[in-house]
Amino acid sequence: MAVSRRAVLAGLAGAGLVGVSACAGGTAATDSAGGGVTLKHKFGTSVVAKRPLRVVSMGTTDHDVALALGVVPVALSNFVGTPTGVGPWATRQLGKAKPQLFVGGGEISVETVAKLAPDLILAVQSNLTKDRYDKLSQLAPVVAPPAGYIDWGVPWQQQARSIGAALWQRQAAEKLLVTAAEAQFAAARKAHPAFNGKTVVVASVFSGAAGTYNAYTRQDARMQFMAGLGLKPAPKVDALGVSKFTVPISREKVDLLESDLVVIVAFDDAAGKAVDADQLFNGLNVARRKAVIRLSLKDEGLALSCDTILSIPYGLTAILPKMAGVLRTV
Repeated sequence: MAVSRRAVLAGLAGAGLVGVSACAGGTAATDSAGGGVTLKHKFGTSVVAKRPLRVVSMGTTDHDVALALGVVPVALSNFVGTPTGVGPWATRQLGKAKPQLFVGGGEISVETVAKLAPDLILAVQSNLTKDRYDKLSQLAPVVAPPAGYIDWGVPWQQQARSIGAALWQRQAAEKLLVTAAEAQFAAARKAHPAFNGKTVVVASVFSGAAGTYNAYTRQDARMQFMAGLGLKPAPKVDALGVSKFTVPISREKVDLLESDLVVIVAFDDAAGKAVDADQLFNGLNVARRKAVIRLSLKDEGLALSCDTILSIPYGLTAILPKMAGVLRTV
């Protein structure tokens, strides 16, 4: 069975620089004549005329970028499913603040957002529609997804640049966040040359869908993380298309998962046990080589799923040793 992003959702200090310079790294942001920032996105343009004070973060992980820039949203999407609404990598940045949490993975109503009186709405990592964009834009400028990406598929670099520009901190987002994270990936590739060119499949498993592996495409955050380490998608999974962030692999077609490395994100203990008991999966060459690593959705698997400015260092620290132990023998 195919797993929707909504199902994933349900299962689950400041840098000090104000950026008004020429846009960096391909971000479609320009300075307005009145001193504000104009952002280009899939629905047109948004103008942020003044530095925002009340930010509502509707994108699944957009709050990580805001927090990294010292901005605590008044409300945020609880994609990670924690009591605070943020992953362990963002607890320091959140501090003692208690923003309102959007929970449950359902659509956030325009009325709910209106009550928060926002002066900026973040919806980069989202499935925002033109209709909802138009309605939300009546409340405040909306940072919509850039053009050219699937829903929830905006790369972390573009996410950081778009949000950084909207928060009037473009230079900080580029120099202190994007450049630093790219340097960490570069250091990891240098330290682990065996990763380069190896094929990888990242798949999630739900206990309610035992026997089905949901493999992530190259447009998903998890595979973008792997690409940053020099790995590439397994050809058979890649050939299934990239119009969605995940594709279902049934037990009968489990051989499509053959690759140099398989990363399993088990949504709960029952799902992990189902993988252990799956004779077809464990009969694959990759399994017999013990080139399968398991990540917990409550920890490193969650960081991999988020793939943000803040979660990347956490994910690298937790996941690299496991990958290195496998790929050095492949």
